[in-house]
Amino acid sequence: MSEKRTQFVYPASLSKALQAMQEDQHSLSIYIEEVIHHCNEVNPLVRAFLPETNRRQRLRDEVAELRRKYRAPASRPALYGATVGVKDIFHVDGYVTYAGSQLPPQLFAGEEAVCVRKLKDAGALIMGKTVTTDSPFSNLDRRATRTTQSIRRAVPAAVQRQP
Repeated sequence: MSEKRTQFVYPASLSKALQAMQEDQHSLSIYIEEVIHHCNEVNPLVRAFLPETNRRQRLRDEVAELRRKYRAPASRPALYGATVGVKDIFHVDGYVTYAGSQLPPQLFAGEEAVCVRKLKDAGALIMGKTVTTDSPFSNLDRRATRTTQSIRRAVPAAVQRQP
């Protein structure tokens, strides 16, 4: 298992990256640290994820649990280590769901969404909740995510580089 840092999260397609982690050719722990680092660099510019104070530690704990649960590479599910953002219209255990609304979050409380449970059962890690607006005029909403064109103008060249 290689412990060296990759150049840009992982210089391969998602399917190849997942296969490398499933087969212990690349460290899931290092991969997640790189994904978190990249998210911390880019998210202030794109505003994709809702704020979360303990994201790094939560993901580290979830990685440790995944590794305990699936010690043998042959037992690892298809999405082992994949990071997924979940739109804030779906309930995820451990998160408050706001649905981009000013309404009380208790109105959106409930069981974890079946699609989220299936992702987790397949080995995916929830990176966090993604921003949702309740208005069709989301470009007027300061919480809204940004477009690809505005990101290209705002994101430093080092972050944009492709492997």
